[in-house]
Amino acid sequence: MYDEFCKLFDPPAGLFCSHAIFFYSNITTPLLTRAQTFEVKFKFIINFTLTQVYSTSVAMLLTAVVSVFLFGFHLSLAFFLGTVVVSVAIYLHSAGKMQR
Repeated sequence: MYDEFCKLFDPPAGLFCSHAIFFYSNITTPLLTRAQTFEVKFKFIINFTLTQVYSTSVAMLLTAVVSVFLFGFHLSLAFFLGTVVVSVAIYLHSAGKMQR
């Protein structure tokens, strides 16, 4: 059907007509390809950013525990409350993955 349509309508210079994509200029096609590539990269980054936040939080907790023993670091109430919040968040995140 697209071929018949392309035969009836002669596209102007700089435009091409194919089966799936027709009447896109030579600039539009690379821009659409770039936008789709950016979307895939963006989804990949967003997906693994959450994992990076949790792993960074766990690394900070382990560093604090090690520094208590090695350097005599004294932990505050704010640190303990933050530890509880991070631990609950990590638990909820992993529990959600187990249910899927």
